Amino acid sequence: MHPQVYLSVLTAVAVAAMALYVGLRRERAVVHWLVIALMLSMMLWAAGVGLWRLLSDPQHQETALMLGFAGAFSIPPLWLLLADRFTRRRSFEQRPGLKVAVIVPSALSVLVVLTNSNHHLFVQGFGHQAMGQIDGFAFAGPFFWVSLCWALVLVAGGIALYLSAAFRLAVNKQLWRGLALGTAALGPMVTSAALTSTDLDFTPMGMGISVCLLFVLNWRSRILDTLPIARRHVID
Repeated sequence: MHPQVYLSVLTAVAVAAMALYVGLRRERAVVHWLVIALMLSMMLWAAGVGLWRLLSDPQHQETALMLGFAGAFSIPPLWLLLADRFTRRRSFEQRPGLKVAVIVPSALSVLVVLTNSNHHLFVQGFGHQAMGQIDGFAFAGPFFWVSLCWALVLVAGGIALYLSAAFRLAVNKQLWRGLALGTAALGPMVTSAALTSTDLDFTPMGMGISVCLLFVLNWRSRILDTLPIARRHVID
């Protein structure tokens, strides 16, 4: 059995447990629903990639990886919106139009993935045979690269928000808190880099670990409580 299957099972179980834990909390704020949605998207991504490696039927492989891509491209806007909430920027809360501008392109990417069999503008095919016989650049269609670039922009934006908050913590003489926050935020970047040297996709697990750490640091250790915030945010 391919190692990706074990990695995907471990990731799916871990993020499902995290989503259940957050869902059972007494609070029902927007940030909790963002965490749950993000975890479910990661679970779909991990499960899709794992099933793609496990299944032998080409049609089943296509369905599995299609769902995996749908989960993957639904993550970036949730990651950015959660970072905005975690770091208390509230930029998207104050500008609903900006939130729509972030969500709509990713929603269109998911739609293109789910309808790929009708136009093949995302990829030539999702099966093992299609991916094995077609060069990587030829395999991917124009919408794949557009979706990927947009996803990277959103993920980078979220990481930038976390690193900015980490810097503010360090400036306010909370060095260890800043280092902890910065380390947790860089998880997706580190695990994505590992994909270039192996055929295993560690990104869902890396992002899941990052969100879990950020959740623990924020709600258990109250790591962001020392960030300077506006009085109206304190009232919230």
